Amino acid sequence: MSLLSSNAVPSTWRRLPIVDVGTNDGTDFTMPGSKVGHRVYSFEPSPIVYARMLRNLQQNGISVANDSVGFRSAKAGLFILKIDSQGHEYHVLQGCVQYIRTHPVYYILLEFYPKGLRAVNIEPLTLLQFLHYELGYQCFDLGRNARNHGAMELSAFVTYYGKPDTRIGSYGRFTDLICVNFAVM
Repeated sequence: MSLLSSNAVPSTWRRLPIVDVGTNDGTDFTMPGSKVGHRVYSFEPSPIVYARMLRNLQQNGISVANDSVGFRSAKAGLFILKIDSQGHEYHVLQGCVQYIRTHPVYYILLEFYPKGLRAVNIEPLTLLQFLHYELGYQCFDLGRNARNHGAMELSAFVTYYGKPDTRIGSYGRFTDLICVNFAVM
């Protein structure tokens, strides 16, 4: 990911930790982040996926927990908080809210998956409004359907990604978001 390249960020941010919630095999953020000098804290709740991740990360000195994340505290500012928790993104953010309000978190990267959010009784618009109005983040679409424009109006974004998509079967539409709080930059 280009955001993790050593030339893409100010040198003062290179020592800030990254939290990777829903690490999967570790190739998206955990391994690249550790290779450019970030301390990476990875969380993966699935025992099967966790075992695969461990095989990939054993040689890299990365802190790994076979656990889920919801209401935990942390101590330092973060460069990236990455969340891919299959619809539980709002709950993870609720667990981090006090920390995010009191420490700089430069980027929040998360999967926006309306069907998964609704499966745990969270309306997709609630997640976006929480990020924008409560935490001060502006989110941009990183997915393959991303358009070259500024932030999409929140309800239009939910309408677009909330529609069923028969090409992807039962998962529905989803995308990746990068959310930036310009006030902490």
